[in-house]
Amino acid sequence: MQYLLMDIHRRFVGTFHSANELAIGDTLQAESAQNYAVIGLDWEGKNRDSRHSVTVIPTSRSTTANNL
Repeated sequence: MQYLLMDIHRRFVGTFHSANELAIGDTLQAESAQNYAVIGLDWEGKNRDSRHSVTVIPTSRSTTANNL
């Protein structure tokens, strides 16, 4: 699944690809090597082909077991 990463001001910060669905609280490392925590989800539809965006905040800690 392809995700659009958005900051809290709804600005595009990158993309992320995962075979699993993201959930609030998950952490990830974007293609830019920046670590993020998911704080919001925005599904534009109910099916897998819909665009998915997540609101993220940068984190300075290394990624954890919540990573996908």
